[in-house]
Amino acid sequence: MKPIRFLYFAVAISIAGQALGQAPKPPVPKELPQPKQQTVSKPVPLNVAPKPTPPKAKPPAASKPVPLGQATKPKTKPSRKPATSLKPRRTLKSFPRKQKRLNLIGGDQIMLVGDGLIEQMQKYGYLEYRLTVQNQGKSLHFRNIGWTGDTPAGIARDGLGTRQAGHEPVNEGWLQLQKQIAEIKPSVAIIGYGMASSLDGSSLEKFKADYQTLIAHIKANAQKKNPLRLVFLAPISHEDLGGKLPDGEEHNIALEKYREVIGDLAAEHDAWFVDLYRFLKRRPGSSVPQLTRDGIHLNEYGYWTMAAATEFSVGYLSSTFRFSVLEDGKERDGGYGIKLSNISRSGDRFTLTGQMDALPPLFDGEKRTDAVRDRTSIGRIQVQGLSEDRFTLVADGKEVLTSPSNEWGNGAFIDAGPDIEIGKKIRKLIVDKNELYFHRSRPQNQAYLWGFRKHEQGNNFKEIPMFDPLIKEKEQEINGLNKTQSRKYEFMKTSKWEEIKPADDPEPTKEVAIEQKSFKPQPLPKFNLGDGLEIQLFAQNPHLAKPIQMNFDARGRLWVASSEVYPQILPGQMATDKVIILEDTNNDGQADKSTVFADNLLIPTGIEPGDGGVYVGQSTELLHLKDTDGDGKADESKVIAAGFGTEDTHHILHTLRWGFDGRLYFNQSIYIRTHIETPHEVLRLESGGVWRMRPETLKSEIFLRGFCNPWGHHYDTFGQSFVTDGAGGQGLSYAVPGAMYFTYARAPKLLASISPGRYPKFCGLELVRSEHFPDDWQGDAITCDFRAHRIVRFDISEKGSTYVTQEMPDVLRSPSVTFRPIDVKMGPDGALYIADWSNPIIQHGEVDFRDERRDHVHGRIWRVSYKGRPVVKKTDLTKLGTEALLAKLTSVNGFEREKSRRVLKERGEEKVLPALEKWVAGQTAEQALLEGLWIYQGLDVVNKPLLDKLLEAEDGRVRTAAVQVLNEWQSKFDDASPRLAKRVTDRHPRVRLAALRSITN
Repeated sequence: MKPIRFLYFAVAISIAGQALGQAPKPPVPKELPQPKQQTVSKPVPLNVAPKPTPPKAKPPAASKPVPLGQATKPKTKPSRKPATSLKPRRTLKSFPRKQKRLNLIGGDQIMLVGDGLIEQMQKYGYLEYRLTVQNQGKSLHFRNIGWTGDTPAGIARDGLGTRQAGHEPVNEGWLQLQKQIAEIKPSVAIIGYGMASSLDGSSLEKFKADYQTLIAHIKANAQKKNPLRLVFLAPISHEDLGGKLPDGEEHNIALEKYREVIGDLAAEHDAWFVDLYRFLKRRPGSSVPQLTRDGIHLNEYGYWTMAAATEFSVGYLSSTFRFSVLEDGKERDGGYGIKLSNISRSGDRFTLTGQMDALPPLFDGEKRTDAVRDRTSIGRIQVQGLSEDRFTLVADGKEVLTSPSNEWGNGAFIDAGPDIEIGKKIRKLIVDKNELYFHRSRPQNQAYLWGFRKHEQGNNFKEIPMFDPLIKEKEQEINGLNKTQSRKYEFMKTSKWEEIKPADDPEPTKEVAIEQKSFKPQPLPKFNLGDGLEIQLFAQNPHLAKPIQMNFDARGRLWVASSEVYPQILPGQMATDKVIILEDTNNDGQADKSTVFADNLLIPTGIEPGDGGVYVGQSTELLHLKDTDGDGKADESKVIAAGFGTEDTHHILHTLRWGFDGRLYFNQSIYIRTHIETPHEVLRLESGGVWRMRPETLKSEIFLRGFCNPWGHHYDTFGQSFVTDGAGGQGLSYAVPGAMYFTYARAPKLLASISPGRYPKFCGLELVRSEHFPDDWQGDAITCDFRAHRIVRFDISEKGSTYVTQEMPDVLRSPSVTFRPIDVKMGPDGALYIADWSNPIIQHGEVDFRDERRDHVHGRIWRVSYKGRPVVKKTDLTKLGTEALLAKLTSVNGFEREKSRRVLKERGEEKVLPALEKWVAGQTAEQALLEGLWIYQGLDVVNKPLLDKLLEAEDGRVRTAAVQVLNEWQSKFDDASPRLAKRVTDRHPRVRLAALRSITN
């Protein structure tokens, strides 16, 4: 081992780990070979900007009165403190690194347990990869049981029990965590709790007590063959990402306390302590790429960095390499990580044989900047005495790097080569194995497999152990690949390499298509249509498979979440579900273009285009998928929120819809237990309900609680929401913010529906606001009776503080048992579009998951129009100017209003506010002013004068909407309470209701 390696490694840790201040000089573990030490200066983090001079405080300027149509101009970073605070820096308690390496033994059961830090880790596999390649020849078994929103008491794991959500014992989560640990019998436990606990309002004392209890249970259930080794991870710091996300300053004060508790517990239990809080804390002004996706959850680069910090903290030296070839062809002293032999140099050309000590610590993510490429390189090669030219390094006949002579002379960074390719295969196998274990340890449909409805589907529990041999097979492949090889390296002028290099076989462009196995064609259904209506087939397989939800974008394209895997993935089955875009390019009422925007999804149950991509609800996550290179296919996937329950796949996250207020609404059903970690707090909903979230701030809230299957949600022209239910006979319900509805466990009071009598199960909901349909249809609710193969219409009338519905004649009905309508949307042409599941049996638990009658192929979209009435002229709203979009806010067409709001929101404050101020100033109608207020709300910009005007509006419906805007804004100014108090005595009962809900919430 060369002494220069320690200097290089210390600097690498200061870069990769991003420790606070100077990275500690890495002590040499006692069990490692002891190299001769040399005196070196302390490593200093690279690329850290100098501390700026604190700005002098300026006296506040007197505020000027704001015109009615004008909001106070937002500052660049409102309510943020300067990067350089005048407060003294807090001193963190020091925790010396344990002077012993974490020695892994063949046969080790390595359990990773914790909150979202651990759960999301399994998608990247970097820590598991590093520990694997550091232990060649050892059979290691990693088992990740992380759970977003969890605490050391296992609070988020109650969904693994046998009871219905909301009816489980208080300690159900802890009982399930105990059971998981006992089944794994760990010999190594890597524990990563703290982030969720710091956000869910529990005390530090409880966290410590629960952590101690967890350790005791792990010790009592540890593997007997190998000794138990413990690794405790501190939570990461809350990263300040700017924008409208929290800066994390106050949260970090709390996180430091959790860090200290965990560090003390590590010392008490002789555990390795990984100080992620320090290693992953970026300094203000640093050029280091961001490590998190939202301030508290690591991105891919963050997990790679976290793996490096953990590897270092448990006593391993990074498996990077470095060597230098002198002008005389000799190896320069100071190389490490690779054994060289047979060096032969002639002028600018040389050959040698080299074998790495271990496979390199690759980073397989996007390397869009030099900073990321340099920090994630696997090694560095220096070649001295070169002439001025370009040179290429080749390994086993494959090009590794081409660079100019000056880069080779200074030491070129290497991030490619045959060993990297082997590493990529191993990491992919690790990720695939983790996915298999996830399906084995946390399968979807727990309520049916072993829960309180196992009498219906319990026979399918036999599939769960079938994942075990698949997991074992992946582990064997990993072990077989985990070894280095002797390789022939050649270095030559690039011009020479161009002469002799073998021709590349271009990889064929893979067109993602819907592949369908042989199937029995399904006849098209027949329809009995309501008076004046006609129907045509808009799209069917193979243009799509099984549509679950659909939504149009502002360009008029229809986005469809399509699932062939539903209702339960088979052991070994690939997740092949898709997001599909359907387009009618010639306006003939039929889709003539179908694009697979994303595939390899697992039962996507919700979809809503927006923010340059599409939001998708699938499994435990809300994702945002984006096409960054313009090829029409998603190449970027970002987790927006995780921790959604999967106890029943027709209950999981669904019914995505943009609100008039710029927030994203989404629903879950009765069996689901959700525990999500946001930068603001941990939120828990163990029941059905409706959520809403502002994606740019990630501020989320539970809008409604209860229901069985709230599969439909829409709002009227005054922002009042309505919900349908797929069970319970409730018909339609008026959605009062914060209210509780039937089935909500332990609710003190429940709000009844607005549909007198009993009704079938409904799915989907759309309120008609289209001039293509007659006047007596306007404002009516359209929903799907999927059991009776019909589309239903309700008239909605006002009744005091609430509403009442009356069922109207059916829109259509079909005698065909394969017609299963599950979603409805008004289209850009004013017509009604229907998503048809096209299945002869109803879903979900009433029929066996593997019943042969379950159709996994057919799916249709129908278009219903009104005879003799002109369709609406389709407009690509994204091509309109801001003034034209604002004019659309007074359109009689609901589609144009909704999509124009969305486009204005996405254009942002800078482009929209000046035009919006002028537009609002020119409006006199209260409905138009309300639309303007909603644009301000969507942009998250407070306009108090406009709000105050609408709080005094003549129309009680407008005043109600204004009170609901005040509900979101009340934390942003001091005098909100008097405004609400005045509305409590309003002459309109719905205004009084809205004010009371705002106060009590």
